[in-house]
Amino acid sequence: MNMIKTGAFKAVVIPAILTLVVLTTGVFGEHAGKIPSKMLDAEISAAYNTDDYGNTTVNLNADAFPTDNASYHTARLKWNSGLFNLKSHKLVGKETQLLDVLEGDGELVVFLPPGASMKMNVVLGTNAQVPKTTKFELDLISSSPSDNGVSSEPVLKTLHKEFVLNKSLPGNTASTLPEKYALRQNHPNPFNPTTEIEYDLPEGCKVQIMVFDVLGKEICTLVDSEMPAGFHKVNWDGTTSDGAKISSGLYFIKMKTPKVEEVIKTQLIK
Repeated sequence: MNMIKTGAFKAVVIPAILTLVVLTTGVFGEHAGKIPSKMLDAEISAAYNTDDYGNTTVNLNADAFPTDNASYHTARLKWNSGLFNLKSHKLVGKETQLLDVLEGDGELVVFLPPGASMKMNVVLGTNAQVPKTTKFELDLISSSPSDNGVSSEPVLKTLHKEFVLNKSLPGNTASTLPEKYALRQNHPNPFNPTTEIEYDLPEGCKVQIMVFDVLGKEICTLVDSEMPAGFHKVNWDGTTSDGAKISSGLYFIKMKTPKVEEVIKTQLIK
């Protein structure tokens, strides 16, 4: 396996960057592009915690859930080692493997075999005063078969996400807001009987989440209301708006806002 390697309180504003990079085995370079949603998805969240003695830590949670069964991935969770130090880490995921702990460089490396999912929890102590605003970046890189179907060289495709953690809110709470609108691939997929659909709103707006069959007929409306900015989720139990169960097959989930419309595919199996 080839790995791409890179190199482990009262508020004063200090910038800090945490990066979760999910890489695949293969060749990186001219084939980089946008990742299709079916290949890989991931989430990252962070929150400050302060104990009774005034000690502040950062609690990080990173999830990666490849939705195909053909790609290998390497997950790199990285933080600013000048500001933070690793206190503990916990990896959950069948057949996932912790490859390296680079405390001096501020990095954890995890291997994901085909079809595997990862849940990583990391607790970081602080080496300096806590940043007021911290920017989190999430880069996902996944391999797919060559575009022409002839070359054996994998095509690497990339998705970039950004999050902002703000410590200046009342009550010392942490806040993460998405940078852009997004309708995320539902999981599990295929599903039976229920699946979860996550969507991101960088600002408050009117939102509709609807389900259609392959003929374009509306099956049900899951969301139809004003929603605040943030990360949201809704469940679908495979029924119509009248509560009737639908048959197995392919369906389309659509998010509609005043600014964007996005569609994903899902499959119900019985």
